[in-house]
Amino acid sequence: ARALRAARIRSAILNFGGQVLALGPDAEDHWVVPVAHPSRRGEEVLRLHLRGRSASTSSQSERSLTAGGRRVGHILDPRNGEPVPPWGSVTVVAEDPAVADMLSTALLVLGPEAGARWAERRSDVGVLFLVERDGRVLPRWNQALKAFFVSETTVSRRR
Repeated sequence: ARALRAARIRSAILNFGGQVLALGPDAEDHWVVPVAHPSRRGEEVLRLHLRGRSASTSSQSERSLTAGGRRVGHILDPRNGEPVPPWGSVTVVAEDPAVADMLSTALLVLGPEAGARWAERRSDVGVLFLVERDGRVLPRWNQALKAFFVSETTVSRRR
């Protein structure tokens, strides 16, 4: 982000897979960034408007393997050394891309309940939890994320 600003690039969007940096506005005064289903990346759940922000999503669906009949992800819980259970995903919107990336991973480790309690106390970052339960995607977000909503397209839809 700093290198782009130093090069006087005022408007750009960079997509790194699980992270997007939206620098300045596009022709519509914002960039529209889709948020994918936690386990089916090709399926959009909702869209965010971003301008001068980064969005980072963490989940256990992208880099996992099956061991002993159990899906095991690449993110480990430092409290016990075990893989984080594949409960869904966390998307964080922040001004600093490193903060968005770090928080999305940390909140995935905390889980949807403890993570949501932490996020409710924050007004500087938007946080979205997409919890997969009983064939549905259940969204939960903090107040700060509402400023970035475009639409909910398939939230809570049955598989």
